[in-house]
Parts: sequence; C-alpha cells; structure tokens
Amino acid sequence: MKKILILGGYGLTGTHLSRLLLAHTNADIVIAGRSRQKAESLVADLRQSFTQERVGAACVDVEDIDSVRRALAGIDLVLLATSFARHCSVVAKAAVEMNVDYLDVLYSPEKLEILNALAPEVERRGLCFVTEAGFHPGLPLALVRYMACQFDNLDEAIVSSVIRMKIDPELEMPESIYDLVAAFRQKPLVFRDGRWFTSWLSWIWPYRRIRFASPFGTRSCVPFFMPEMRYIPDEFTQIRETGFYIAGFNWFVDWFLSPLILLAVLIAPKTTTRPMAKLLFWGAKRFTRPPYGTQLVVDAVGRRGREPSKERLILSHEDAYVFSAVPVVAFLRQYLESAVRKPGLWMMGQLAVPIRLLEDMERIGITVHRQVSDQRRVGARQAFSSHHIS
Repeated sequence: MKKILILGGYGLTGTHLSRLLLAHTNADIVIAGRSRQKAESLVADLRQSFTQERVGAACVDVEDIDSVRRALAGIDLVLLATSFARHCSVVAKAAVEMNVDYLDVLYSPEKLEILNALAPEVERRGLCFVTEAGFHPGLPLALVRYMACQFDNLDEAIVSSVIRMKIDPELEMPESIYDLVAAFRQKPLVFRDGRWFTSWLSWIWPYRRIRFASPFGTRSCVPFFMPEMRYIPDEFTQIRETGFYIAGFNWFVDWFLSPLILLAVLIAPKTTTRPMAKLLFWGAKRFTRPPYGTQLVVDAVGRRGREPSKERLILSHEDAYVFSAVPVVAFLRQYLESAVRKPGLWMMGQLAVPIRLLEDMERIGITVHRQVSDQRRVGARQAFSSHHIS
C-alpha cells in the first residue's frame, strides 16, 4: 500500500485532493502543514467516511528541511499542494535525500529551474518527479496528446480556459496569487508556422475570441504561456499552430488592472509583486459576477485519411478548486499502479495516458463532452455529432 504525504493538505485545493485520493485510490495519506490543529480537524472529518488507518495528520514546516525530512520517513510520494512555489526548493531537495517520489500542483518558472537542477540526481536515484500537475498547468499538454490520437495528422490545437469564481468576502488572499502576478513577467508565447512568438499587445488588447460552452459563450482571451506546451511541436512535428489562451476574471481586472500589473511587474518586480497581488485579488473578489464555473476547451483541426476534420473537447466543473484536484487524482491512479512511473523529471502531461485520464476524470466528477465536425459538405451543411468521452 502506497503512502502519500500531502503538504498543504488542508488548504483550498489540498482538502479536495485529500478527500478524492481516499475515495478513488487505495493509497494511505498523511495531511500535513504548519498547523497541526487544522490537519487533525480535517483528518477527524475524513475518518467519518474512511477508515482510521488510511489517513493521518502531521505538523510540518515546509521551509525547514529537517522538518520535511522527518515527515518523509516511510512515505512513497510527497504531494506539494501549498500555495507558494518557493516551497519547492526545500521539499524537492528533501525528497531526493530521502528517496521519495515527488509531485507538485504549482505554476512557477522559478520552480522549474530548481527542479531542472535536481533532475540528474533524481534520475540517478531512480526517482519519479512530476511537476506542472493539475488543471492548468497539467491538462493542456495531456489534452493535445489526446487530440493527436483522434487524427491521422494534427494541424492545429488551441487550448482555452475560463474561470469565474464566486469568492467569499471573508476569504483571505491565497498565497498562490503572488505566483500568478509574477507570471505576468513571462512572455505570452504561441506557436505558429514553425516558431514561437509573442505579442505584448495581447496583454492589453484581446488576442483571440474563443467560443466556450454555455453559460459563458464567446469570450475575449489572451495567450498565457504554459511551459508544458513547448513539448507539443517537438512531439508532433507537423503541427502548424498551438497555444494556451485564458479568459479574464472580469471587466475591471481585464481592462484596468491587468495593464497596470503588467507595467508594474516589468518595471519594478521586487517592489510591486505584493501590492499588485493584493490589488488583483481585491478586483477579482469585488467585480466578478455570475455565471460562475470553470471550463477547459481544446479546439483541434486535422485530417482523417484525406478528409479535413475538426474536433472540440469541453471539460467543465462549477468549482475551480475541485477542477484543480481531479486531474491530479486521475493521474495518480495511473502512477499508483506503476503504469506511468518512470525515473526522471516529468510534467504530468508527458506521463499521463490521455484517454484513461479523461475517463477517470469523468468518473470522478468532471463533465466531459467531445464534439466532432466532419468537413465534407453534406448539401450546404456539415455533419456534426456531440457525445461524452466515455
């Protein structure tokens, strides 16, 4: 029986990870963080539904390597679900020293530098380190790989997301907002006609109109570079266009705060990240209105035989934190069976078996629709079908 230590296991995403891992895998888990009281409170709640032996609590300071080392004794996998990417350095180094596999659900270019430096030792020790796991990052690469299996030749694959959350007025700002603001410094790259390019104007003026499913409709989206997307042109050399696009929080954040944040973090990143994060969270909480929910859409164009065809994949859930947790649990179902465990440093989208990932996500609670449009004309109309993935 595998044992998983979840650092940040009582947080917004960690709580869902803890519950879903117990419900959909046979792993034992230890919920950990700085507050033993919060960890034990969640454990007491979970033990009402699951056996006492499968879940425990621990007090761990993720900034103290000795504390992390002690917590990793007897652990098979450490799952980093804290809000700060800077926790990666201590946790990843401790995992290497203790010969424990590692997985994180963080978005951070700085985190990737830390992990890449450890990669040779990770592989030498036969450990499996998985980064960029979750909704996004995590799913974009996996879903493009799924789409590639549906065509004889994949020409285009555009991934888009919309997140509209009703934020509790009493909720304190998650620390992950700091990493989101820091991401404004990254070039919004898209791949087209054999090269990656960027248009900084797209941060200020909408770059692409994306048609989401009801209730969101068509939204203006901007490119947001996910490092995992770099692997797509390498794996599918014939692809002409790919990229990840994201719809905004609300009109105030999109049109007023985003340009301000971009300028601030480019001019003075060290001094403006914290105040800009607070401003972004305030704007998202103050001005976001219904409809609420989360969607991830993949629009693909390719050929089946000699015929051109289009396919669209739509994943949705009303709760963004649940949507973040479900892909991780679906992937870990594969990992726990040793089906995808390989020594080295990987992104979730590289290792996951895409078809099974989608099937398990749908079983766990994500709504999945697949739409296929045959480009051969039938009179003046196109043949069209829509159905669940499973």
